[in-house]
Amino acid sequence: MEKGNIIAKLNIKDYSKLLEEILANKPFSENAKNILLEILYKIEAGYNDYKTVKVNVLPKKDIIEEIIDLISKCNKIEIVKPKVADEDLKKCKISKELKGIIAYPNETSIVYSLFMISDNKYIVPEEYEIISPAVSEVLNMGRAINMSEIVRDFDGWSWNINQENIEDIFKNFLYQSLNLVVNLEEITTNDAILEIITKMKEFSNKQNINRFLNRLYQLAVIEKVLNDTSEKQRLINIKTEQEKSLEILLDKPKFLEDLKSKKITIEKELANIELIFSDDMLLKKEYIEQNKVLPKEKRVFSLSDFSELQEQRKEFLQEKLEKNNKRLEPQNYLKEKTALENNIRFLNDINLEDATQNKEKITNRFIETTLKMFEDKIKIAETKKNITDIIYKIRYYKNILIKKDTKIKDIKEVSKTISEVEKEAITVACNLKTINIISQDILDNYRIISEILDIGIINLESIWLKPVKKDKSICFEIYEDKSLEKTICFENIVDLNVKPNRKIKLFI
Repeated sequence: MEKGNIIAKLNIKDYSKLLEEILANKPFSENAKNILLEILYKIEAGYNDYKTVKVNVLPKKDIIEEIIDLISKCNKIEIVKPKVADEDLKKCKISKELKGIIAYPNETSIVYSLFMISDNKYIVPEEYEIISPAVSEVLNMGRAINMSEIVRDFDGWSWNINQENIEDIFKNFLYQSLNLVVNLEEITTNDAILEIITKMKEFSNKQNINRFLNRLYQLAVIEKVLNDTSEKQRLINIKTEQEKSLEILLDKPKFLEDLKSKKITIEKELANIELIFSDDMLLKKEYIEQNKVLPKEKRVFSLSDFSELQEQRKEFLQEKLEKNNKRLEPQNYLKEKTALENNIRFLNDINLEDATQNKEKITNRFIETTLKMFEDKIKIAETKKNITDIIYKIRYYKNILIKKDTKIKDIKEVSKTISEVEKEAITVACNLKTINIISQDILDNYRIISEILDIGIINLESIWLKPVKKDKSICFEIYEDKSLEKTICFENIVDLNVKPNRKIKLFI
């Protein structure tokens, strides 16, 4: 079924009926069909809170359409019972080739699996030799985790991060960090890296972009290397080769001699191809001679096929010769030297032999850099919606799990940067008359508002507060609409800007 031909114009209420029609023709068990229908109901129930908390999300209609489309293309969904009481319910088996899933009765795991068996949304070209496998995995696996979040953490009543059902906490952290800086659903080209950089240039400078992406790439590669020994060896081989290339490059006489030798070899082969093309008898003789030394399964079928292969070889050699000639140009020499130095430095910073050694340090730096990207967005925020969205994103970012039982806001080393960026966002919000000024003292104003924002009320615009004087303290009764959620008290508050015993909205 082609997405768009059938479901693009349907009303949300029609989707469950459409899914039932699709499932009627699928060899899935009744248990599997019921779980798939339950997924739609959960999306329907949790979407509004999901959208409020995350800000940049796909429309509900698009999410449901994509999930139904994936189900329609799936050949097998088998639900198995846990063998023991404490079985990890997020475990599943997937086959991209067979479009099949074997999973426990867990909606989160099934949504994740559906996106994992689909074609990769994000393409990281092989020209990004060092980072391509790792970054592609973070982006595409991260999206699968991200798309299951709505049924994992939102039930229509609350936002509750269910860490036990997050397939990979660290990859999710990397994906969500990038997704908050650049809306990854807007990435559509065959070069995700280039498009991400282009979008970042709309609000940040080259230095901040490079720092952010470099640390993201490092962490993606570290995570890949720690879980894949073959990737570790691949990168060790690349590092060795590039160190040799740099050594040759830095020895200019040797570099020029090496290029000259390659040039002579290429020109000789090109001359030979030209020669055999000039004489049909020579062409036929070369065809016979080359086929003699090839194993049977690799022999060329006909003279015309051999001629075509020689043309392709000629084009390849001409391109190679041109590239070698360009390497002699001063600007290209410098560009190549800089690229090799940067790649080697990148891999040295990771420390391939012991990648865990620098992981925590780079992670903390990456978090600080992500917060600085938020700061760049704060500086250009001109409307109430701009700054409100940033405040929601900062709140969401602080609550992302970095590892089991540890959220970003729990990391002591980055707490100062979080406070600085959050204070800047709140100050801009007050200046734009988006948030009521509680105290004329900037530090007190930030202290009060930041604690109110952390209470856990999903819709920040529904927050009301009533200041009440108690001895030397000022207490704030915090309401979600008319429901009292919490009371928080502060001492030594000066220049209170709101009247005691009077309810006001936090967001204007």
